[in-house]
Amino acid sequence: MYRSALLIWLLASSTVLAQAKTDTVFDKTLRSCAFILAPFSDGTSRAATGTGSYVGFAPKTNLPVVITNYHVVSPCVKENGKHSDVRVMFPVKNSKGEVEQSRSKYLQSSGDPSFTCAGKILAYSKTKDLALVELQLEARALPRGMTTLPLAANTIRPSTRVHTIGNTGAGGMWSYTEGSVRSIYEKKFSVQLSPSETLNIEARMIESSNPTNKGDSGGPLVNDEGELVGVTQGGVVSANQLSTFIELSEVKALLKEKKITVPRRATTVAQNLTSKSEKTDSTKDAAKTSPEKPTARVDPRETAAESKLRFAKRALQVKDYGIAEDFLKQILADYDDTKAVVEAKTMLEEIKKARK
Repeated sequence: MYRSALLIWLLASSTVLAQAKTDTVFDKTLRSCAFILAPFSDGTSRAATGTGSYVGFAPKTNLPVVITNYHVVSPCVKENGKHSDVRVMFPVKNSKGEVEQSRSKYLQSSGDPSFTCAGKILAYSKTKDLALVELQLEARALPRGMTTLPLAANTIRPSTRVHTIGNTGAGGMWSYTEGSVRSIYEKKFSVQLSPSETLNIEARMIESSNPTNKGDSGGPLVNDEGELVGVTQGGVVSANQLSTFIELSEVKALLKEKKITVPRRATTVAQNLTSKSEKTDSTKDAAKTSPEKPTARVDPRETAAESKLRFAKRALQVKDYGIAEDFLKQILADYDDTKAVVEAKTMLEEIKKARK
């Protein structure tokens, strides 16, 4: 069998996180979550991993922006400003229609451009342990259903119920926790990132009872409405059921400083991201400075269908008809308006003949 055929099948089976009437806080928040990998530049395959939230658009390019921790992307930060790209992946569904939660399956496909996009480190604040990552693809090329995560209007208060999603290295991907806010205050502390770098953090923090682990860093802390109120920073080793989060005011300050366009509500990739009602001065300025020749837009449905067609062909090369057939049937069911349908039907007929 083609070495990664099964893995590709699991990850490519669905990139749609459709909205439902019974959406939970987890469902709403998941559609804004990203898995972030920051490769070390030491010649090994090591990478720091964490979580991020899709919150808005860069001022000059209008490309999607994800917020995470500085310490998540720090292996890619260079003193000369020529930072290495991080890798960004999104939740996908497997053949059962469930969100794939196997960490190994994501890691094994982290180098495949079909499932991973490059992320440019746009800005960071060491003292706040925050970083902004600009995705190197247009919002319309994101998996269908991905939305920006709305920011809460006000600071969260003690005793309020809160929720997290993260990618802990100790368990499954997109893990969810529920807890309550214990306190909110200004905090100063130091974190040893490496033998050569100590992070001196001075920020407004939230402490809550949500348990967090390595890999959850940078993920969203949201209220019952699914609005961002904080960014996961870490757990407190010396205390039980106590985790720390960078409070929303610090997030808003960084977004404002870097002129990130933040929609007033969740914005899906199917919506008009530059409607008059939602344009800010920064996006208008970006439009003025954009090249005269418009960038050709790629239909994400055509791209997705072509990708599945490619994987079906790979499976056919090793005569794995079951996997190939699954891909082709997905094209007919989910992408029946794309160009790939004609070839998919032909290939299904070929599989029928080969099985006789």
